[in-house]
Amino acid sequence: MKEANCYFKPLRFDLATGTWIYLFKIKSNQVLTRHRHTGGSVIEYNIQGRWRYEGRHWMAKPGTFIFEPPGDIHTLITEDEEVITLFILGGSLQYFDQDNQVIGQDDIFTVLKKYRDYCDENGVEVREDLVY
Repeated sequence: MKEANCYFKPLRFDLATGTWIYLFKIKSNQVLTRHRHTGGSVIEYNIQGRWRYEGRHWMAKPGTFIFEPPGDIHTLITEDEEVITLFILGGSLQYFDQDNQVIGQDDIFTVLKKYRDYCDENGVEVREDLVY
């Protein structure tokens, strides 16, 4: 599925726990919208490329495992090559503007709707076996 300069491929929607798992592909040299994960932790495993969070002193490279507790606001920045990362997250994802105002939010239900809408609009069969 496409969102501007990033794409996600859903792997699982666990409606009982609110956990969603997906592969996230981001083009090189991108700065994504500042965001915060609420209601659950985030686990990431970087497969390809290099990325970081603005203001942090670490760089995710292939093989890097990242754990985020809920509540931290951050901006993901990619380096000079395309990134592919496995994300496992629960709760919601809130997007912020420059004034720290929430400008959008996703959770398992909005992401599942985006997936189904994308499939409908592009003649792709919805994988209902991904939904538990």
